[in-house]
Amino acid sequence: MIIFNNPNYTPATWHLAMIMWAFTIIPLVSNLYFRKVLNTFETIGGILHVVFFIVSIITLTALAQRSTIDFVFKTIVTGVSGWTNPGISFGIGLLTVVFPLAGEIVQFDFNAELLTLNRCRRSPSYEYDYPTYLCCT
Repeated sequence: MIIFNNPNYTPATWHLAMIMWAFTIIPLVSNLYFRKVLNTFETIGGILHVVFFIVSIITLTALAQRSTIDFVFKTIVTGVSGWTNPGISFGIGLLTVVFPLAGEIVQFDFNAELLTLNRCRRSPSYEYDYPTYLCCT
């Protein structure tokens, strides 16, 4: 973004390292010092994901260019993205759509596990019951 806005900018390798440290330190500080409001932020994030998904679908449905039924159901378009294998093209396209949603789902699942952690009881044979051992340690 800096290169687009400032043509005299020359990138250095340490600039990227500082940006990556910022992306690491900000969640670390928020997890350490704002634990009480983290659940609220996650809930708001989940609700906004659903709301913006619905808004995006409505917007695309209302404004998108329509195709014929024959084109939608009978035409396979491959090789446009540069990948000649249709399976790889499908996998890469699916990955870009599913990855953000998977990140949000992981946060909710992890939060649910942390909320039930105090109610977890250690099984008598926790040495052999690895998932229970992980939950209760």
